[in-house]
Amino acid sequence: MMEVVHVLGKLMEKGWRPRRTIIFASWAAEEYGVIGSYEFVEDKQHKIRERMVGLLNLDTCSIGPIAVTQASPSLRDLLLNSYKNAYDLEADSSVHGSYYDYWLNWHNSDKNESEQMDLPDIPLLTPSSDHAAFNLQNGVPAIRLMFEEDTKKHKGLRGNPTYHTGYETFYLIDKLIDPEYKLHRLCVQTSTYILMEMADSLVLPYNLNQMAEAMATGLGNFKEDDDLMDLMKVYKLEALETLKIRVVPCRNTTPLWTSWTRP
Repeated sequence: MMEVVHVLGKLMEKGWRPRRTIIFASWAAEEYGVIGSYEFVEDKQHKIRERMVGLLNLDTCSIGPIAVTQASPSLRDLLLNSYKNAYDLEADSSVHGSYYDYWLNWHNSDKNESEQMDLPDIPLLTPSSDHAAFNLQNGVPAIRLMFEEDTKKHKGLRGNPTYHTGYETFYLIDKLIDPEYKLHRLCVQTSTYILMEMADSLVLPYNLNQMAEAMATGLGNFKEDDDLMDLMKVYKLEALETLKIRVVPCRNTTPLWTSWTRP
């Protein structure tokens, strides 16, 4: 995060100013129940709901080389574009491919050459980090930028064994996890791209088509879950019925809005 601040500071020295305010924050007491970020949101809830256009969470941004990022559907395209504008981790220093290609090739490395490459899923946000109060309680679109271990290279490894211990030191990063600081560079490049697009684009880089599709998919999954449908009958979840009515017109309308705002 501090390197992103440094980069933007250099731009400001040259006269650049963002169209929208950027706030950098480091939260306390995340592991005790995301207390710091929740306190901030509760204190400024009205401003956040009325004026905040996006949030970028860098909780675990440099553990490993593989992107496992979560994002609001409306920001998925922005996230993918940030990958396309970051360097390939294994490229020669003089010739840089994109991280997007590296990531796509990694996810499809178990396939035969004749098989078509698939774009990995970008899951919805979970409530386990500091974006929760902004996104899940107040509807702020968010990205939780995460790069974790290569589980194909290190089979059976799930999570850094030094995570949240006294062994998380500068020496660990400098000598073992990221000695060439390529992971940190990746985090800075993707973060800076996302922030610049969110703060400086004339039109906010939302893709509401993705939001409408996610709503329809979620509603379909709900219908397939017998337990949830039983709960709906018991508690008469009228809000769900309203959602069912609204999803179809939403899917029909968002492409028109998107084509108007981004010709």
